[in-house]
Amino acid sequence: MTDDLNGALKLIDEQIKCQKIKMVGQPFVKQSLIYAFTTENITGYLSKLSLKNKNNALSVLASGDQLFSLATLGFKNVDTFDSNALTSYYALGLKLAALIKYNYQEFLKFFTLVFSTSSLEELNDLINSLLPLMSKKYRLFWQQLLDFNYQNQKDLPKPLNLMQMLLMNKNINPKRCPYLLNAQNYQLAQDNINKMHITFKCLNALDIPDTYHEKYDLILLSNICDYLYKYWDYNWPYSKLKEYTNKLMLNLNSKGVLALAYLIHKYNSYDSSYLYHLIPSSSVTLNSLTNESLINFANISNDSINKTIKDALLLVKKK
Repeated sequence: MTDDLNGALKLIDEQIKCQKIKMVGQPFVKQSLIYAFTTENITGYLSKLSLKNKNNALSVLASGDQLFSLATLGFKNVDTFDSNALTSYYALGLKLAALIKYNYQEFLKFFTLVFSTSSLEELNDLINSLLPLMSKKYRLFWQQLLDFNYQNQKDLPKPLNLMQMLLMNKNINPKRCPYLLNAQNYQLAQDNINKMHITFKCLNALDIPDTYHEKYDLILLSNICDYLYKYWDYNWPYSKLKEYTNKLMLNLNSKGVLALAYLIHKYNSYDSSYLYHLIPSSSVTLNSLTNESLINFANISNDSINKTIKDALLLVKKK
């Protein structure tokens, strides 16, 4: 935990010193800023997949919204991964504790408050109230983070909000996540999360085939493919994706689904067309695809649904 705590403290310290909330550090490294809530329409794609009687999943952790949405659907075992180790302290520490402690309306109110309060004391009280519900590792992390933040900002006239310094995309949009759609779904997530077996590993998605040897009914990679240019260079070919897909298919059960890539703003319903390059920084087009398929669903920006441009999911189903 020491490296993760030091990494988080560095992110905070840099912003405190310049007295400004800003993007700091490098994205998608072992200790980097965390997504507070998803930017994806998880509800849109999960509602189009046949997931009845599916129990085992492998998912990127990120904000935790994929995991909690799978809890609503009754998944029993979920292995999570992320290249950013800090995601586990947020999603499996603070956010999971809030899910356990609060009812639906209280959960939404809690996150509205922790993102907006300018009082160090109020923020400390809000997060301290969750500490008893966290495992020791996560409890110690938040205790030390709160103490560092308080000691370094208590004498400042306008202290910065700790959660704003650590998190990105703090806009809560219940339409995007099955577990936040309504109080009934939220209650399902609450009921099921305590019965789920959840693991986390900090790793690069390209290392999944060499790290995990279990079989899954569902694998969720979010938009990780958007960033594979870091390893495959710009304009990488479909053959690279196909090679990676073939390895991941070994981790799927029969009838399993690999959600290979979330494609934002890729489908135009006006003329029923996809943008030429499906995955940014790649040369993958619609004509490149072989056994993959695409599903389209609403793009949700803020509180509105785009009537023309939709998001899509590139997926592969195992026979």
